[in-house]
Amino acid sequence: MRHLIILATSLLMAYGCLGKEAIPAVTPGNLNANKNLFDKKEVSVKGILLYETENTALWDVDGNYPNGSPYHCITVLSSSDQSTHLSSLNHKLVVITGIFSKNFMKPNGIILGACNVTGINVISARPAGVGN
Repeated sequence: MRHLIILATSLLMAYGCLGKEAIPAVTPGNLNANKNLFDKKEVSVKGILLYETENTALWDVDGNYPNGSPYHCITVLSSSDQSTHLSSLNHKLVVITGIFSKNFMKPNGIILGACNVTGINVISARPAGVGN
């Protein structure tokens, strides 16, 4: 048992030394399946961005976007100064880094264009494959 504790501690320390860039992006479906684990944490999530007036969402690549199950998407919340950049990434495979919320509607009320009650407050967004 002692050896397992030492091994686990060593692996965690090694993982911590890798830095944020080494943490792989999760998918919207991963976040929805593990809402409590990721709630209020900074995450990088990879998917197809749908950034339009009636729908601002990030979809799993295989999630049959934009008509699939809400399980395969999270709502994208962004500031107005990010809108031009996000619009340029519309319908593209992207990686968004931000703060995940398992129920963003509680503090914000109803948000038109939401695909799900889970969401991400955008910190940054980039095309997938850039900066990997």
